[in-house]
Formats: sequence, structure tokens, C-alpha cells
Amino acid sequence: MSRAVLDAGLASLDAVYARLAAELHFPAHFRPNLDALWDVLTTDIPGPVEIVWRDSAAVQARLGADFARIGACVSPRKAWPLRWLSSISFSRGYRARSRMVKLTKIYTRGGDAGETSLGDGTRTPKHDLRVAAYGTVDEANAAIGLARLHTKGAADAMLARIQNDLFDLGADLCRPGAAKPGRTALRIAQAQIDRLEAEIDAMNAKLKPLDSFILPGGTPAAAYLHLARTVIRRAERAMTELAIAGPVNPLAIKYANRVSDHLFVLARFVNARGKKDVLWVPGQNR
Repeated sequence: MSRAVLDAGLASLDAVYARLAAELHFPAHFRPNLDALWDVLTTDIPGPVEIVWRDSAAVQARLGADFARIGACVSPRKAWPLRWLSSISFSRGYRARSRMVKLTKIYTRGGDAGETSLGDGTRTPKHDLRVAAYGTVDEANAAIGLARLHTKGAADAMLARIQNDLFDLGADLCRPGAAKPGRTALRIAQAQIDRLEAEIDAMNAKLKPLDSFILPGGTPAAAYLHLARTVIRRAERAMTELAIAGPVNPLAIKYANRVSDHLFVLARFVNARGKKDVLWVPGQNR
């Protein structure tokens, strides 16, 4: 277990960050703010962490609300309990094989200056191409959530899998480099693409060939699926632009492309297997 001891001699929040960085051996990219503290504790330090705060009453009086914010950041989960000892102790730990994330601390004020943290802890502007790419993936996921209000059975199950995969895709995009030694970065895998292609083929086999392009609509589910399809296409464009400037998993781009194809075919499928499709008639209103 990694351990840091804080005491009443720490007169400011910056001093607290400096002590934590020194005793827990934070990486060089750490910047003193709550957002970065969360990222370092959850991604960069292996195994459990215990932070002991001696003379906590004096420290709390000096730091005020910042004292509570650090406690909430260090111990935000049921699995990471806040334990009251003779001094105050914030404990952080996780099961090494679990990728599950439980969040109770939603705002940290770490992004108020227009920057955010990538999966490796690097701080970057919120308008960065990488942030735009995985942010657009998140938009697509939200649109799929709307579609799922109108789906059931096998269609809904396929969309549930895609929604989970899109979080995998976001995790892939937000970590540009290799994982740290002893850890594995979450990446989109070929098996996820193969599943999409198999589902596309199975649905398409039950649809009549198209005689024209399709206009978004027909049923509510199909309309929302077409909306999600256009958003994931935008995400794909952002990813290909990002790939020119920095590393992107080629399978991530491939997955985004297959998702848009899948949503197109699924939109036809939920439109009474194409019977309710709205077809484009070139020049109809001239």
C-alpha cells in the first residue's frame, strides 16, 4: 500500500498537492488541481493508497472547503471508504482486475480554465481534436439512448451492446499512448467489429434491396437511429482527422465505420423490415 502523511504544517492547498506528489511519487505531468489528483490516484498509482491527515481539525480550519473537496476526490466510492481514525485517513483502493468505475464526485473545478485530462493524465485544451473525437462518440451514444426508448427485443439488445462498446471506444481514444508497464490500455478489438458485421449480415438478409436512398424517418426508432448514424459518422471524420496529427487505434476507426453501417441497417429493420422506409425521389418538388 502506498501511504502519504499530511500534517498541520501544510498551510495551503498547493502545499498539500506538493506533499502528495512527493510521497506518492506522482508522474511528472501532474498539475496541482483536483481533476489531475483524481486522474493520478485512479490511473497512475498501482494498488491501494492511504492518505493520513494528522491534526485534521487544524488543517480543516485552515483549508476550509478545500479540505472536504480533497476528501471527496480521494474517497469518492463505496469501495474506497472514508475511515475516521485517531487522525483522519482517506483510503483509496481498487480490485486490479476490475475496469468498473463508480463515480460520486461529479464536479472538480479542474476544467474551469478550459482544459481537461486525457486517460493518461495529460492536460489538454477542451477543443483539442482528441477531445472532440471522443466527445462526438458520446453524442452518438446519447442519440442511441433516445432510439432505445422505442426498441425492444433483439434490436434493443444490439443497441445495448453498441452503447457499451462506444464507452470502450471513448476510453481507447482518450489514451493516445501505450499503457504504463504492468497495465493494459482498453482498446477496441477485432472481435467487436466482427460481431457488428455478423449482425449487419443477418439483418440485411431479411431486407429487400434498396431502389433509392432513404430519408430519415418512418418510425420513431428508425428516425433516432438515423440521427445516431449521422453523429457517429461525424465522430469517424473527427477520428480520421485526429489520426493525421496523432496516434489512433486503426480498429477504433474501423469500429466507428461499422457502427454507422449497423445503425443504417437496423433503422431499416425496425421500419417493418423496410416496409416503412421513406425513399428519396430525385427532383420530386422542382
